[in-house]
Amino acid sequence: KCLFTNRDAVRMLIIMALLFSSDIIRLEGIRMTGQLLSMLSNNQTKLHQNSYANFLCSNFVSCGEGVRYDYCRAMLVCFVIMVLCERITHLGNVFIHHTAV
Repeated sequence: KCLFTNRDAVRMLIIMALLFSSDIIRLEGIRMTGQLLSMLSNNQTKLHQNSYANFLCSNFVSCGEGVRYDYCRAMLVCFVIMVLCERITHLGNVFIHHTAV
């Protein structure tokens, strides 16, 4: 028997969920890194392909039509939030591993 108590099973499920979410968020962050690098080009269609920045512009920030700076700023904010979420899930995983007795 690998898991001795129900508490061990719950802890393992939480750790697996945190690992999974951390990896998914990290992959999205890597994808956003590529999109941030492509911001340097003048291609407007590639610039507006990020769904997170589009969501932020349509709901929270007023990105003007044709204003490149506002959209780039929204994309940078989304990237920072993505990296912070990845670090928080990783930290939660380390904390649960550390406190497992």
